[in-house]
Amino acid sequence: MNKTLGEWDAIAQDRLAVLNALTPVVQAVMLTPANTSAVEGFTTLLTAQGDYPSDMFRVEVEHILFEYDANFLPNAAKNDLHALQRHREVFAELAAKLETPESDSPLTSETALRGLGIKYSRRADGMLEVADKIDLTGKKLGTLPDLSNVVVLGDFSAGGNDLKNIIGAPPFVGGTATFAGNVIKSLAEGPQYVGVDFVVSSNNLNDLHGSPLYVGRDYEARQNLLTTLAGTQPELNGVFSLKGNFRLVSFEQGPRVFEEMRTEFGDFKTWEDIPENFRTSAATIARQAQEFRDMVTEISKQAGVLSGPVAAPKTARFTRR
Repeated sequence: MNKTLGEWDAIAQDRLAVLNALTPVVQAVMLTPANTSAVEGFTTLLTAQGDYPSDMFRVEVEHILFEYDANFLPNAAKNDLHALQRHREVFAELAAKLETPESDSPLTSETALRGLGIKYSRRADGMLEVADKIDLTGKKLGTLPDLSNVVVLGDFSAGGNDLKNIIGAPPFVGGTATFAGNVIKSLAEGPQYVGVDFVVSSNNLNDLHGSPLYVGRDYEARQNLLTTLAGTQPELNGVFSLKGNFRLVSFEQGPRVFEEMRTEFGDFKTWEDIPENFRTSAATIARQAQEFRDMVTEISKQAGVLSGPVAAPKTARFTRR
């Protein structure tokens, strides 16, 4: 995104103010390596800044504080020269970030995890692995942070936000993936593997395109605007919850295997238990009828059956023998 000179100047002034306020904190840390109050004071200082110039700026600052607090402060208690040098490097890194305009840089998965203060490890395949859960419930998010390169072994929760889609969600969630209570219209680019439950209830979904390739247990899509079940896999392992979807009058494109399907028209244990008028849509019945009529017409043509009356050619002449 291009910015005007005035906008860049405002960002520069904001960063200059933070740098000026940072100076005594840096001095305190350099003089006293284990000065936890200095770090807490710096955190308070950043919080008081209000809106940051950009999400990238905020994430980078929070990442440095997280690394300092989680990884280096225990070493600082030893009060050795190595710890002191690392403190200087940490705050020098922070100062460099403040001075570098990075407002338009995309947030990577690694940067996002650091900004959230979530511990992770790097796998051999390049993915980032989170051994615990990620909880983003009720954070007033309009979009998800970029976690598209993250494997979450626990639960992933992003309910109660303002999400219109789930782009950026982890592709692999070992536990339950919850997106309930948003305004989601599309499941595209969401998790493809969910080890336990997949919950997208209370959203604005019209279909289920983008659904996970695998859901270990229940699939909850209650209280949406579904008109079709297109996008689901042919087999589900658990309960398929669809109550509150009053526009859904056909299950034709839904799974054929499930533990139970719960709908406004009843609860069904097998596909065969569902009434025929719900298994096949009116549009499909009409299409099949037209296809049958077209087939009969084609067969009739091939058999030489004429559709009109027989008429003698105008040039024909009859003579009496």
